Amino acid sequence: MKMQDYRYRINEGFEMDILKGMAQYEIVVPVNSGLLEALNADMGYLVNKYGKLQPVVKPYITLISFEASEHLEPIISRWMQRICSLLQGIKIEINNYGITPNGEMHYRIQDASAFEQFYKSFEVINSYLQESGSPSAVFNRQPKLMIAEQVQSMPAMLEFSAKEIHETMDVKGFWLIRKNIGKADEKRNVFSLIP
Repeated sequence: MKMQDYRYRINEGFEMDILKGMAQYEIVVPVNSGLLEALNADMGYLVNKYGKLQPVVKPYITLISFEASEHLEPIISRWMQRICSLLQGIKIEINNYGITPNGEMHYRIQDASAFEQFYKSFEVINSYLQESGSPSAVFNRQPKLMIAEQVQSMPAMLEFSAKEIHETMDVKGFWLIRKNIGKADEKRNVFSLIP
C-alpha cells in the first residue's frame, strides 16, 4: 500500500509534508493570564470593528515544529524532561504588534535570543528524529503570538501597526502539542523549567 502525502500549514507560516502514520508536534510556550486577556481583547475588538477576520485562538507561542512517528512520543517526552530540568526559567517581553505581508497579525517578542539555549539543547532530539526517519525539525527563531490570520483590512492593519503593547511574561515551562488536522490541538505533555 502506497503512503499518501498530506500538505499541512502550521501557524508560523511553514509548510511540512506529513506522511500517513506520522504525527505533527509543536513545542510551545503557554501564555500567562495577563497576555491571554490582552489577546482575547484584541481578537474581540478586531472581529467587532472589522468583521470577517480569522482570529487565531491558540494561547501559546510556537518554538519548534516537527514530525515523528507516534511511538517516539514517550522517548521525546523523556528527553524534553531531561533538557528542561537543566534549564532556568526565561523572562520574555512582548513589545508591539507585527503584521506580515500575508496579513498575519501578532505580538512581537522583543528578544527571542532568550530561547537559544533551549534550541541548542533540542538539537539532540532533532538528530534522533532524523535518524528515526523524520525530517528535520523547524526552529522558529522569531517566535510570536498570533492574533489573526489573513487580515485584508487596511484600516485594521494601519490601526494595529501604530498600537503598542508592553507585557512581560515568565516562561516557566513548555508544552508538547500534537496537531490534529481538522480538530483541536492536543496538549500531550508539560515540561517545567528550573524556577
